[in-house]
Amino acid sequence: MKYTVRCGKKHQVKIERSVNTNKEIDIQVGKKTFTAAIKDVHPDGTLRTVIINNKIYPVQIDKRIDGFPEKVILNGVTFDVEIEKVESTRYRPKSADKKISGAIKSSLPGQIIAILVKKGDRVKKGQPLIILESMKMENEVLSPKNGVIAKIHVKLGQVVLKTHLLVEVT
Repeated sequence: MKYTVRCGKKHQVKIERSVNTNKEIDIQVGKKTFTAAIKDVHPDGTLRTVIINNKIYPVQIDKRIDGFPEKVILNGVTFDVEIEKVESTRYRPKSADKKISGAIKSSLPGQIIAILVKKGDRVKKGQPLIILESMKMENEVLSPKNGVIAKIHVKLGQVVLKTHLLVEVT
């Protein structure tokens, strides 16, 4: 996934990471690029230790209700953050929208950690709709076609099983 984040009016931050949080993350702040890796996650999930350019820093992330960060406290310094853009880097196979069902089911069991749309939203094929955490990995649930969100069958924090109906796109 690629994120475009704004920290106040001073810095635009671009973060590129894979779904696998064990890999390094490239963070671009202005013209500088940093390499970061998650070192440790607190049991409550809020406090993390990260390695940035081979130096260890304590990090606390305060999240909004949709699961995205609102504040990041890095080495004791607080940064207000705003997610401006989220781009998926996942492969999306091409197929005709007419033949694709709009009923989106979970492909694996997990917990809903972010709902990125609401009823009535127009969506494009391949657009992330929900983020499902399963086995400590974040998995995007993508729209199979262009359309409108007809119904959302899950709530934030809900645990779902494989084949659970998540969203309907018409």
